[in-house]
Amino acid sequence: MKARWIALALVAVCILAPRAAHADGKVWWGRDYTALAPLSQNEQMAAIVHEDGVERMVIAVSVDLAQQDKALWIFPVPGTLEQVKLDVVDTFPLFEGYDPRPNARQKIRGFGATLTATQIYPAVLRIARYMLAPAHAGRAGGVAVAIRMEKFGIHGETVTADSVDDLAQYLDQQGVGIPRGELAAFEDYVGEDYVLALVWIPSREEFLKEFPDYGETWTWNTARRPSVDIQFPTERPFYPLRPTASYGDTHMQINLFLVGYFDVAKKDSLRHDVGVGYLWHEGYLRGAPPGFPQASQGEHIPYTRVSVWTQAENLTDDLWFARVKLPWMAYCVAIESMLSYEGGPWSWLWPWVICMAGLSYVSAGLASVVVYRSWKRRALVGLWNMLTIVGLAIALFTRPAADNRARDLRALFFLAFALVFLALSSLLEAVLLWPLS
Repeated sequence: MKARWIALALVAVCILAPRAAHADGKVWWGRDYTALAPLSQNEQMAAIVHEDGVERMVIAVSVDLAQQDKALWIFPVPGTLEQVKLDVVDTFPLFEGYDPRPNARQKIRGFGATLTATQIYPAVLRIARYMLAPAHAGRAGGVAVAIRMEKFGIHGETVTADSVDDLAQYLDQQGVGIPRGELAAFEDYVGEDYVLALVWIPSREEFLKEFPDYGETWTWNTARRPSVDIQFPTERPFYPLRPTASYGDTHMQINLFLVGYFDVAKKDSLRHDVGVGYLWHEGYLRGAPPGFPQASQGEHIPYTRVSVWTQAENLTDDLWFARVKLPWMAYCVAIESMLSYEGGPWSWLWPWVICMAGLSYVSAGLASVVVYRSWKRRALVGLWNMLTIVGLAIALFTRPAADNRARDLRALFFLAFALVFLALSSLLEAVLLWPLS
């Protein structure tokens, strides 16, 4: 199946007050299935895993509950009834990641600070800069029905439809009175290449027995929430946007979390802004359903966050994703490994000793060339700087000088060393930061 013909539309009919809904696709609400009226929505959230040509998408159901009794979601996805798997889960993966680049920059700058701090007086400037810096932070007519399941007060099934008329007739047989015109957005998604996942809440009361605080104490930092978990075959990850365009000038907020690193394909051709961020989730992933990627303490889950904020009428194309390689991410992993405390409280010491010794030796050698016209004359003396500039001073000035000229040359060497060491340590820090720019 060619990727450009694969599409996913998502329509939800939810238990809603006449307020903004938070779900995916197109929304209706009503006290019963024969009086459902369309209602716009403005927020969508999904977690996506794509491996070996199969996509798993967990879609959070987040609505403002009122005194409505019925709800229905319809998900057209590519594949056959044998290929598509449907489930309902009571959690949503709670990604709490961060961009590793600022953290790596901070570690490099901290490493650089420990090098220059050996000179004592530059440490005062470093401390002042950090203190002043800001904080960050089964078939009936033209419809075939396969899976039927009940879970958490939610009913789900997978079907195929030959036409929108067949879909409307099937929904009418189920007591769902949605006019055919409201299903026009599915015109391109009915046929043998697609499966429709129908998920509905038969009773508000039964639903609230499972989620008693739902809609009342809704917060984004809780992992327990009803979600639709669906798997289907596709050549590359994607997310549907076209059906949402029917909401016109309603502003949409879409947040997607893709495990791994991806970019939006043909981003420049889209009529809306798409933000892409590459992050790490460290440790255990709360709310991850069984089989979802997980990490133990000290490990990271790499993921991509895709954000879209635009008017619905601009969403005329689905989002497709292409896997990307990020060389700087591997660099961040290396920095994190070398300069973190995960290997022990002194795991950073060996890199520091190597850099410190190298910088001190080279600085002393260059200073010796400038003052004495000989590298060997004072190069090894620079290793006393491992005990800070004070150690170097003791090594230099506690020995008697032959004459005044020797004392002057010694003082000049000390000054030249200090200047060269600061220049080289600053250059090393800049070089280490360059891949993260």
